[in-house]
Amino acid sequence: MIQKLRFKGPELMVLGLFLILLLPKVFQQGMFFDGLIYSSVSNNLASGQGSVWDPSFSKTIWLHFHEHPTFALWLQSLFLQLFGGAFFAEKVYSLVMALICAYAIVRIWKKLFDSKEIQDLWWLPLFLWIFTSKVFWVFNNNMLEGTLSAMTLLSAYFSLIAVKDKKPLHLLWAGLFLLLSFLTKGPVGLFPLAFIPLYFIVFHKNISFSKAVTQTLIVLVSFAVFIGLLFLIFPESYTFLHDYLNAQVLSSIKGEQRVGSRLNFLKDIILELLPMTIFSLVFTLIRIRSIRPKMKQFSKHALFFFLIGCSAILPLFISPKLSQFYIVPGIPFMAISLSALIAPEMSDLMKRLAFGSVPSRIFQFLGLAMISFALVFTIIKAGTIERDHELHHDMAIVAKEVQKGAILSISPSMKEDWNTIAHFQRFQQISFDLNNDSLTYILKGKNEPIPEGYELMPLDLQRYSLMGKK
Repeated sequence: MIQKLRFKGPELMVLGLFLILLLPKVFQQGMFFDGLIYSSVSNNLASGQGSVWDPSFSKTIWLHFHEHPTFALWLQSLFLQLFGGAFFAEKVYSLVMALICAYAIVRIWKKLFDSKEIQDLWWLPLFLWIFTSKVFWVFNNNMLEGTLSAMTLLSAYFSLIAVKDKKPLHLLWAGLFLLLSFLTKGPVGLFPLAFIPLYFIVFHKNISFSKAVTQTLIVLVSFAVFIGLLFLIFPESYTFLHDYLNAQVLSSIKGEQRVGSRLNFLKDIILELLPMTIFSLVFTLIRIRSIRPKMKQFSKHALFFFLIGCSAILPLFISPKLSQFYIVPGIPFMAISLSALIAPEMSDLMKRLAFGSVPSRIFQFLGLAMISFALVFTIIKAGTIERDHELHHDMAIVAKEVQKGAILSISPSMKEDWNTIAHFQRFQQISFDLNNDSLTYILKGKNEPIPEGYELMPLDLQRYSLMGKK
């Protein structure tokens, strides 16, 4: 197989790293609560609670979930339906999105360069991308940025085919994936619109101004036509998106939902991009004498993808809602940018790494060892609980007592404990009424006082106490 594919070794090592960072988590229980909220909504869609244009988180909280557009939630619900709501269904979905991202990065890289030797370095941007901590964190925790990254990369890929190969029909695909990006997380998914204008700015000798304007308009018009068809076929989609834009986007722009500071967000961006920057910088310094005259060769390609990455990240500063993982869709373009700078020298090094040589065999062995480790480690970790062991233990016991689909009161001290709320909803479809403290059951923290008219249920709980009406 290695001889047939002509892998010299680094490719296998990057594949091994990809699997180590993503595969073991797929069959482990445990996720960040945002991801649990999304999977809860998707699970409800899969089981018939709510609809695509009126999704629901629970019977009592976000009965009408208009916090985000619904494409990713709907797509994920298909996986949950396929796997019968199994705990790993949403993680399989996220892994598929990661694979689509990896495929798109490789295709963009190969389309970008004409040289076969440079094309064979497809593993380089893949390495810089997946080794960024928030990237694999996003996919391990079922965040919307995973789907958003896949859709924006595909939109950029079809735009690249259109401008480089002069195939304008591919702009329709670019417009379609632009729409799916928007339907994943709103306006932040529209940055691929900057692809062709930036291509003109950097490679103005390859494309005329009029053609750049025309092609950008084709993407924009195709986006408008697709969304018009969506409204025509599904009239309720217009109402949903209207409510979403008013409730989330406009209120966010007005500063009504401020989360995080811009200074901290800037620090987060620097820290996230630091590993790939350090790798490229160290490589450059080590090879400074030979790399300096070659860096100009693909400096425009590097600048182009750096600007695309900036178009994904910088507009986020406008929003008062800032979180570190928001920058993830821009990271693949930064990875391609830095890879383009060091590609000529890396290509020369790979030429010296002759296929079948001792160094090549060592790299191949290490790569296969990493892949084997990922597979074995996945089997060992399958079915285990990564985090919140006590929560999972108590949740199973409480569910047996109150039945699936029940509505419980919850202690005032836990009304913002979204980790607990999301876990119970996703895995047991148990809802909590935050405004009613007199239901049949109340879930409280361990050793909290028993309300009048209730008694402590004799259950072997570790983190919580369940109280029932006398």
